[in-house]
Amino acid sequence: MNHEHDLFLQATRMHRAGTKIFGRGLKEIGMTHGLAAVLLHLEKIGEDCNCRELASSLEIEPPTLVVLLQKLEHLKLIHKRPKPGAKRNTQIFFTAEGKRTLVQVKDIYNQLCDILLKGVNPDHLALATEVLEAVYAAQLTASGLTPPE
Repeated sequence: MNHEHDLFLQATRMHRAGTKIFGRGLKEIGMTHGLAAVLLHLEKIGEDCNCRELASSLEIEPPTLVVLLQKLEHLKLIHKRPKPGAKRNTQIFFTAEGKRTLVQVKDIYNQLCDILLKGVNPDHLALATEVLEAVYAAQLTASGLTPPE
């Protein structure tokens, strides 16, 4: 096997281990990866976005997002409102409880990063991030996809 391929194996192993640890923290607050991702992306692209924009940011299909949004609404973490002047366009907003939960999710994520990246040279981390972004861009190009908005 070429050493160039070791990057993919290491990235997969790192992702799998990090996902398990992150998942344990999320479980303690009654969240899943999918639900947490929706909250994080809603903050990233801004409240009042619509389902299409949020699905694009998450890189998932709108029907998949609809299921996650229904769960978040049931948990009273988000609410949807019709966009003024647009009958079929719904905007998504955090509830007060949703904002508190988002803070918890970000705390869990930041604690995980602090633990896993402790002792890593910031220059090495920046280089690794640059390499992974380049590989991701190549994956999008090879698959004919466009980067999320």
